[in-house]
Formats: sequence, structure tokens, C-alpha cells
Amino acid sequence: MEEASYITGFVDGEGSFFISFSRRSQFRIGVEVRPTFSISQHERSKEILQKIRTYFGCGSIRFDRYDQTDKYEVRSLNDLLEKIIPHFDQYPLQTSKRKDFEVFRA
Repeated sequence: MEEASYITGFVDGEGSFFISFSRRSQFRIGVEVRPTFSISQHERSKEILQKIRTYFGCGSIRFDRYDQTDKYEVRSLNDLLEKIIPHFDQYPLQTSKRKDFEVFRA
């Protein structure tokens, strides 16, 4: 699928996979672990983020005041496991970002 390959290429250049940790006393282990898939773009390119959100059928787009960009983010563990990870397994990243994805997926 051409669209799927385009999205993978776009993420190779503009996306990120990361896991954040926050102290949360209400959690049993005292830490919240939050995996996130994210793509940032200047507001003039927000339309591509909307198309990618439609393609995956999950996530949200928000404006980040810190760096003045729009961000497409997927944080739902279920969506990451059922939509995001299978996409990049089927349409692998080609740059060093592939290692980031492999660590994220593990």
C-alpha cells in the first residue's frame, strides 16, 4: 500500500517513539509509565497529521506551546499494540529510528 509506505517514510524523518516516567504516589509502584508515538509539525502542515490520524484511526492532535508545533500522539496502550506497532512491523522504518522503534516495541 502506497499510503502505508509514505507514512513510514514520513515517520522515519519526523516521528518519535518514547517512554516517559512520572512519579505518581497513587500508583502501586509510585511511577506512571507512558509509552507514546508522536509526530510534530508546524501548524501549516497540520493537514498531514490529520491524514495520518485518519489512517491509524486513533490518537489525537494537540498544539504544543513549548515548541509551537502541532503534535499527533498515540498514548493508548491498546492502540499502540493493535495499530501502531503492527504497522511498523509490516512497513519497517529504514533509518536509525528503527532501533528506537525496536526498543519501544520490546
